[in-house]
Amino acid sequence: FSTAIENAEPGFEVPLIIARSKAYSKLVDHAAARKDALDIVEKHPDEIRGLENDAFTLYEKDDFEDSLVQNYCGLRRRKKPDYFYKGILVGKETIEDCIGRNAGPCMDQDRLGRTIVDMHVKPKHHQSNLDDLAVAKEKYEKKRMDQFLAQKYLGRLAADKKFLTDFLEQSDLKSGNKEHNQQLEDLLTHMIEVINRQQETLMTQRPMYMLKHHEPKFSEKYKIKKRNVDNSWRGGVMNVIEKLLGDANALERDWKIEACLNVCDRLRRFVECQPSSLLSDRARAQVLDRLYDVIGRLFMDTKCFIPSWSEVDNEQRIEFILRSRIDDPRFIDRVYTTYLPRIWNVKEMKKDLESRLAVSIHRVERMYLCHELTRCLFEEGATEKAYKMVSGVYKIAQESRNLLWSFNLGFLIAVSVLLEGSVEDAKMTLTEVMIVARKLERDDCASFVQRAIKLSMEPQRLNYESEDPATQREKDIMKLMPTLELKARTNTVMQKILSAPRQAKLQLQPSTQMKGIGGSGSRWSMKATKRAKRRTLYEVMTHKNQTQKWIVTDGNIPSTSID
Repeated sequence: FSTAIENAEPGFEVPLIIARSKAYSKLVDHAAARKDALDIVEKHPDEIRGLENDAFTLYEKDDFEDSLVQNYCGLRRRKKPDYFYKGILVGKETIEDCIGRNAGPCMDQDRLGRTIVDMHVKPKHHQSNLDDLAVAKEKYEKKRMDQFLAQKYLGRLAADKKFLTDFLEQSDLKSGNKEHNQQLEDLLTHMIEVINRQQETLMTQRPMYMLKHHEPKFSEKYKIKKRNVDNSWRGGVMNVIEKLLGDANALERDWKIEACLNVCDRLRRFVECQPSSLLSDRARAQVLDRLYDVIGRLFMDTKCFIPSWSEVDNEQRIEFILRSRIDDPRFIDRVYTTYLPRIWNVKEMKKDLESRLAVSIHRVERMYLCHELTRCLFEEGATEKAYKMVSGVYKIAQESRNLLWSFNLGFLIAVSVLLEGSVEDAKMTLTEVMIVARKLERDDCASFVQRAIKLSMEPQRLNYESEDPATQREKDIMKLMPTLELKARTNTVMQKILSAPRQAKLQLQPSTQMKGIGGSGSRWSMKATKRAKRRTLYEVMTHKNQTQKWIVTDGNIPSTSID
């Protein structure tokens, strides 16, 4: 606009100056806007658009009375178009909202001079019992005032600001890496500063006394109806929660492990989907406490003897739980029916647990997530990383005096220490776990842990040797299978290979030695070797190659093909 005004011909610059004045008002530069408006009124007193712009800039500057006067002057001179009439209506409504009948309780009649902001941020009487009450009161009032202003000006963004502020103050969410903690704090601080700048801008454009402080008036009949509807919805939510908790408890008593965990996961998802209007934060925390208590009892029930099994089988089951290698696949399948479910896809489960752990603020839920994440790390062989994770959350369980999860997490610490080769440390940890079990009056679990201590003191009973390459290759092939159906079919083929006679056993390595054709170093043999290496068991299972040839252990047996 400034460039256009400089290049405009005489007499044509008036609408440009008016437009620039309104632009200044929208940019909250009231001094420049008033300067242009006064120039038009003084130099062109007969210009009706200048008078309308003068009233507009006065209103944007929050001079509502002067703006109302200017609109009345313009209405006397021209009634059509009706922008002066609309300006009068807007000015009257604004003044009534600020100091008139619509203003609400702007002042406290008992203590004159106390504004509506002070009334909203009144601290609770039981808020602080510190020695310096004045400092505590001032700090609390400042926090409450910031929350009140954020709700008034930011709307839904106020919830994001509160979440980021609480997240920054939460010490449990910090990791052991100081560099990562500093990066996270810098990012959160920057985001909070951006939100605060937006809030200050909105407060500048619309000061506090411009807002309506009174609540909308509804009839008593509508209030009663709304209250009944809300109560019915809340009652329905709680009925569903109690039903699922009852099912989980019944399955836990019947020792149906996988079904119980499925019901618990369904309940967790249901609780997460409920809005705060139907399920308050306090009720949500109580439901999660009860939920993870059921899971904790279920995990504890798996660490006791099976009455229908023999003593030898129970001891072998303890060896399996202590991560000792057992070569009998049928016994492993039998153990998994009485233990935690098998982890089929370690990578996907670990990714899901880490994403949930990153946003979880519930203490017991974090204990459960760390417990399951430690099991995934055991499957990957990351024993040291598993020990660091479970030991950190074990201290939190002890500080909160949660005996149930202290037992479960302490047992995992003992297993990780035992895998590292420290038998004495494992014995001390298992002894602490046994004491916790007796405090919970679970003598069956205490006797189970006592037997585990005896087995851990006999290194010859536990097999922690590395697996042979053939077994490791079989596990790697199983991990490559994308679906459960292919995993099952692959497992069937593996069992057939293992149970076949020695002369008819097939190796899983494709043929890479092509003798008698083109020589060992010819170009043809190199191409054939590359083709053979690209062939995998997955192609055989999906019938992509029907004529794949494999080397036979005995040279007298001819090559065969697997369909």
